[in-house]
Amino acid sequence: MIRILLFLIFLTQATWISACLHADQNRIFPIGKSAKGWHVLELQKARFDEDFKPIWSATAFHNIYNEKHELLTSDSIGFYTFPENDHQKIYQFFLNEAIQLAKQEKSLIHVKPKSLYFCDFTRDNPEAKLSFDSINNKVFVQLISGNNHEINVIDGFKSFSDELFDMFRNDESKNELTIRLLCSKSLVSSVRKFTIGNKQLTIIHLAIGEFLSNADGNIPEPQPYFPKLPFNSLLNSLFFEPVLHHGYGFDFMIWE
Repeated sequence: MIRILLFLIFLTQATWISACLHADQNRIFPIGKSAKGWHVLELQKARFDEDFKPIWSATAFHNIYNEKHELLTSDSIGFYTFPENDHQKIYQFFLNEAIQLAKQEKSLIHVKPKSLYFCDFTRDNPEAKLSFDSINNKVFVQLISGNNHEINVIDGFKSFSDELFDMFRNDESKNELTIRLLCSKSLVSSVRKFTIGNKQLTIIHLAIGEFLSNADGNIPEPQPYFPKLPFNSLLNSLFFEPVLHHGYGFDFMIWE
């Protein structure tokens, strides 16, 4: 797997042990589409250390997005702290809560999971290819359909990446540098596909993290793969997204 050295400044105030396990993730699990927009379970997650063991905290929301991945409404569901092995159980609880809120919209149509592809932190694979416009500070993803999509949530508006820019907001040059780094160093961790009728919702997970290598110092080649587990229902669409060392990652939705 490819690893990159990035954003260690976020860890300088932590202890060495805590810093080793620190990671943040945004996860989006789609439920369906209504007249109001896309209904999703969204999780803001953080990993830390407790007695030398990885512990996660997660704040859950029932969110509604439009087709441009702009947040329209947000309802808080709850907050949990749990050991790493309990992800699936916590995800299922939060998903059930979010589904009940989404079902209040009578026009809701549930998504149908189609496929899950782990890209192993690459920038270029058949499912999603990343490109960076260094002049305009924009990052694009090209799906297997051939269509290019600008990842517009990367500017921090109503998105997980917002926290990455908070410390730079009063300094334009630093803010621009942070966006440039985040865009140019992002990697694709996974690509999920869902369908409603003849249209498709694709969710890509972008991640950054600290450089890691094999014991001999070499960087392993990416090994993308399709998991053998079924991906054919809302419950089966829940999964733990791999996280890089000192990693940050977030989901981005594409409707086409």
